[in-house]
Amino acid sequence: MKDDNRIVLVADDHETFVMYISILLRRMGFTVIPAENGKAALEFLDMVVPDLVLLDINMPVMGGLETLDAIRCQERFADLPVVIITAYSKQLTFEECRKRGGFDFMTKPLSLLDLNRVVQRCLDHERTKVRRNLRCSFQKKVELRHGEQTRDYFALTLSEGGVYLRTMNPLPVGTEVDLTLSLKKGQRLSVKGRVLYHVGIFSDICRVDPGMAVEFQALEPNQEAALRACILELLAGDLLEEQQEQVLTLNGPGRRPVEAVWDLVGKEGEERGRPTPP
Repeated sequence: MKDDNRIVLVADDHETFVMYISILLRRMGFTVIPAENGKAALEFLDMVVPDLVLLDINMPVMGGLETLDAIRCQERFADLPVVIITAYSKQLTFEECRKRGGFDFMTKPLSLLDLNRVVQRCLDHERTKVRRNLRCSFQKKVELRHGEQTRDYFALTLSEGGVYLRTMNPLPVGTEVDLTLSLKKGQRLSVKGRVLYHVGIFSDICRVDPGMAVEFQALEPNQEAALRACILELLAGDLLEEQQEQVLTLNGPGRRPVEAVWDLVGKEGEERGRPTPP
């Protein structure tokens, strides 16, 4: 749940695509540098080294594969993850992408879940553990109960795995707590959690507010689905509804945002009970 302030360079001549992907990536916690073609992307690489490059395969001036070749010719970019994006799945295979030095490739319209999976795998490819959970800004109060004490904390971020709460007086690491979160449309979700780590006021305040991360414990399937539905809606609900041409999907084209989000809760959630209203 810590913000790594990582940089993603997005090169694509399709302005609508760049706009929506940039908004989405920023909401996911990344700094985004947009470029209109491969030549512009290479010029940015002379000034800053990003953590990830997304290249559209078809661009004027310099296309994605040509740009990828130029990147791989420079030793300092040998380990820079590059993902190729194409509107035509038959235009490139995973094996061809890897032979050219690409880390992975994706097809348009981009699935939000697939984008998160690919981005996190690229950014964490040198780590032993990959952060797989979606996360988003979550500026709401969270009720926390510990023993006989109950207190409201302001949340900063929410993920499928936990929540980050702002406080100057965190509970000890390992403390088990009960949390109640307010999701969309007044729905409330009660879960168990454990304090995972602290962020101090003096050492880390420039990077993230002081507080504590609480990891969710023993989530039921319907709780997991409700959290994911809420996070997807916060990340991209407005973008999915607003887009005139399909740039983003949740996990497949042709579905309305709200219906698609709550479909993820599924029949099991209906049978076992969705988050209950207050």
